[in-house]
Amino acid sequence: MLDGSVDFAEDRRCKDVIWALLFGAVATACVVIFAIAVHFGDPSSLPSAEITNYEAQAVDWATREISILHHDLSIIFAALSCGLILTFVWVQLLKRASLFFMVATVLALALASICLGIYTWNLAYRTNSNFFLLISFLCWTFAAVVLFVSYILRERITFTAEIMQRCGKVLQRIPWLVAVPFVVSVIYLALLGVWLLGFVYLFSIVEVETVETSSSTVYYTFFKQNIRWLFLVQLLGGLWTFSLLSAFEQYVVARVVYACEENHSMPFNSLAVGKKALREMLSTSLGSLAFGSLLSAMAEMLGLFIKYSGVKGKIKIPEFCCLQSLTSFAQYLIQWTNGFSYIYVASQGHSFGHASAQTYRLLQTGFSRIVLASVLVNYLLAVGTLFFTFLVGGTTIALIEHYHYHVGLISVFVTFCSIYLMFHITGRLILITVNTLLVYLFENHRILSQELAEIKDIFDLRRLEETGNVVRI
Repeated sequence: MLDGSVDFAEDRRCKDVIWALLFGAVATACVVIFAIAVHFGDPSSLPSAEITNYEAQAVDWATREISILHHDLSIIFAALSCGLILTFVWVQLLKRASLFFMVATVLALALASICLGIYTWNLAYRTNSNFFLLISFLCWTFAAVVLFVSYILRERITFTAEIMQRCGKVLQRIPWLVAVPFVVSVIYLALLGVWLLGFVYLFSIVEVETVETSSSTVYYTFFKQNIRWLFLVQLLGGLWTFSLLSAFEQYVVARVVYACEENHSMPFNSLAVGKKALREMLSTSLGSLAFGSLLSAMAEMLGLFIKYSGVKGKIKIPEFCCLQSLTSFAQYLIQWTNGFSYIYVASQGHSFGHASAQTYRLLQTGFSRIVLASVLVNYLLAVGTLFFTFLVGGTTIALIEHYHYHVGLISVFVTFCSIYLMFHITGRLILITVNTLLVYLFENHRILSQELAEIKDIFDLRRLEETGNVVRI
C-alpha cells in the first residue's frame, strides 16, 4: 500500500462483456460509415451555385479573425494564466472556507430575490400592473423559503461544507487530477469535429442518372435519400461515445480519489493508481462503463427525437412541453445516478447492475444529505465559475480600455470561453471528487446515517491521523 499499489477490490474480472462488444460493433460501424461518406460524399454539391460567394466570404472572415487572434495572443495568454492561478486559489478557498462560501452564496441568492422583488414592486406601483405585483410577491416568497429551508437544514449544510473541505485537501494532494477532465475535453472536441464532418459528407452523397435523348445526353444529379438513414447509427455511436468519455473521466478520478482516501494517513503514489485505473478502464471495467453510458445515450437520443417531432409539428405544444420536461428530467436523473454507479464500479470492480444496486442502497440511506450536497455543490460551483470568469474577463477588458489597446471582438469571445471552460473543468473535477468522498465515507463509516456530532468526530480523527498525532494500533 505504501507504493501506491493499493488494490481495494481484488476481484477485477471482466464484467458486462456483451456491452463492450456491442460498443465495439457500433464504433466499427460508425468508422465504416464515415469512410463510405468521405469516399462518396461531395460537400460542394449540397447548396446552390451561390455557395462560391459564401465560401469566399467565409474564408476572408476566417483569415481576418485568425490574424486578430494572432495579434492579441499575448493578452489571451495573460488572461488564461491569471485564470489558471485563480483555479488553484479557488480550490484553496473551498478547502479553508467552504462553509462561509456556501452561506454567502445562499444569502446572495435570497438577497437577489429580495432586490428583484423590490424592483418589480416598484414597477407595479408605477405601471399599476398586477403582473409585476405578483412577480414581486413570488420573489419575496422564494427568498423567505430559501432562508427558512437553509435554517432548517443548517446541519446538512455544515456536513456538505466538511465534504468540500476534504475535497480541497484531496485535490491539493493529487494536483495532476486536473489534467484528466482537460484531456477528456480535448478528445471530446476532436471527436465532435470528426463526427460533424461525417454528417456533412454522409448527406452529400449524390447519384448521377443518365438520360439519353435523340439529340444529346442529359445528366440528372440527385441526393441518395436511403443512405441518409445511416445517420441514425452515427447519431447513436456519437452520443454513446461522448457519454463513455464522461464515464472514463469519472472512473479515473473516482479510482484515484478513493485510493487516496484509503491511504489518507500514509505515503501514496497516485500516479501508479492512475495508470492502473487506465488499464482497468479499458479492460475489465469497459463493459460496465459502456452499459451505463448506453443508458445516457439512449435518453439523449429520445430527447432529440421528441424535439425534432415538436419542431416538425408532429406533437401538439402541450404534449410536447410535457414530454420534453419528462425526458430532460430522465436524462438528468440517469446521468446523476450513473455518476455514483461509476464510482462503485471504479472503487469495487463490480458490474454495472451490482453498482446500480449499491447506488440505490446509498440513496435509500442518505437521500436527503446526498441531494442537498449535490444541489449546494452544483450551485456553489456554478456561481464560482461565473464569478471568476467575469472577474478575469472583465479585468482584462478594463485594463485594455485603460491603456487604449485595440483588441478584436473575437479575442474577447475566445478569452471568456477559454476561462469559462477552465473553471468548468475544475468544477466538474470537484463535483466528481465530492461524490466519491460521499461513497467512501458511506461504505467505510456509514456516515450518511449518523448525526452531525459523530460526523465531526470522524473528520477530527482523520485530521489528527494526517498530522501524525494519532497512532494506529
